[in-house]
Amino acid sequence: MEENTAAGILKKAIHRMKVLNMSALAENVSMNEPVRRLFWKYVLPTLAAVIINGLYVMVDGIFIGRYVGAGGLAAINLCWPMYGVILGLGGMIGTAGAALASIEKGKGDYSKARAYVGNSICLLGVAGVLNYLLVHYLMLPSFNLQIQDAPDVITLGSEYASVLQVAGIFSIAATAFPLLIRNDDRPKLATKLMAAGAFANMIGDYVFVARFGWGMTGAAVATVGAQGVISVISLFHFFSSGANLRLRFSDLRLSFDASRKTVLLGFSSFFMYVYFSFLAALYNYMFDKYGGSVSVAAYSLVGYYSGLYYMFSEGLAAGIQPIVSYNYGAGRYYNVRRVLKKAVRVVFISAAVFLGIVYAFPEWCIRLVNDNDPELFKASMTGLRLHMATCYLEAFILVGTVYFQSVDNARTATAVSAVNLFIQIPFVILLPLKWGTEGIWLAYPVANVPLALFVFFALTRDLKRKTKRLKRERGEKRKRNSTAIFGN
Repeated sequence: MEENTAAGILKKAIHRMKVLNMSALAENVSMNEPVRRLFWKYVLPTLAAVIINGLYVMVDGIFIGRYVGAGGLAAINLCWPMYGVILGLGGMIGTAGAALASIEKGKGDYSKARAYVGNSICLLGVAGVLNYLLVHYLMLPSFNLQIQDAPDVITLGSEYASVLQVAGIFSIAATAFPLLIRNDDRPKLATKLMAAGAFANMIGDYVFVARFGWGMTGAAVATVGAQGVISVISLFHFFSSGANLRLRFSDLRLSFDASRKTVLLGFSSFFMYVYFSFLAALYNYMFDKYGGSVSVAAYSLVGYYSGLYYMFSEGLAAGIQPIVSYNYGAGRYYNVRRVLKKAVRVVFISAAVFLGIVYAFPEWCIRLVNDNDPELFKASMTGLRLHMATCYLEAFILVGTVYFQSVDNARTATAVSAVNLFIQIPFVILLPLKWGTEGIWLAYPVANVPLALFVFFALTRDLKRKTKRLKRERGEKRKRNSTAIFGN
């Protein structure tokens, strides 16, 4: 299976979890190397993992668009709000379980750390039961809220969701396990598992969708099958000699106290997924209201491209985090500025290349996903032209947010994240009153402008303040040295 389309909005949340695994890939690199070399040593491995996953997203969309059609693209968008809640369960368990286990490792209590991992694995089973009930009771009501008078699209969505109902536990587990494995001090294994899952999904799409002709059912089987590969290998890891927290079967116990702590600590992550699910459903509803199911399908198609650049941006932001944090802690503020400036340059250069390709070859971009639906082609052309216009600003916002987190400026980082969550809602509701579907396409790029301006001024102010502090500290140090020399 991305950004600010129904699929895309949720994939933002998903990838925010996944980049936690990627940013640790170069953890053994010496921080004393030149900033330019250090930048690429940290960023390139992260980008490689992100690009692998991005290509998997694109291939998934291509198979659905070409072999199922516009109805399939619209149907997959209908499934994403519900699917996002399902993945949110995995994100909650993985994030909190990993954090609690790491805390106990830091205290030296490895027995309790193993107990938290074992409890998290048991919670995955509980979440699987919740997933079954969620899909069973909410599938059709959620579809009917998002789209009207499109029974064919609802039927296709039901085919996909029916597979998730039975095998959704693999989706939950595949979200949680990489986080647990990363905190078992195996970040490279976590990334290899993601790559293996992406490759397995591509093979599954070819076999079940293209060769067997199973349509949406085949796409769902390919997805949960790939996630099953990740889940099974991850489970075996924790019982193998390669695990630092090697489990015994006695560790697989469901504890009320541990489960309560996991839910409380991970609820913020779950809330993010739920909110993104709501926003995805809102976009689907608005596109259907003003443009019908074809607009919903176009929204899905455009989302594969905006999501691809978003993934690149998130990988870049995650890659610079350890460099910024280390140099900030060491008082090397000038290095912090250089890393930030380099990241911003990469954002704008990469955006110029990406948008240059999309705007120069929009027909090719659309026909790569679907080449036999004139209405979808027309709607997607409008979406590519408008929706992608300020994707570089969101990349800049991401880099700025990670910078604030890296220099321990939690207030500004939280403010940016909170505004970023809610700022689109008024635009997506109000702009179409004047401009119809074009107004919905514009909601995302227009919302990026004020937020990017806020981040720019906050960054400028923060960097100036830290540079002044560095000069003051250096002046005080020289004064102390002079006093010591004069005293001698």
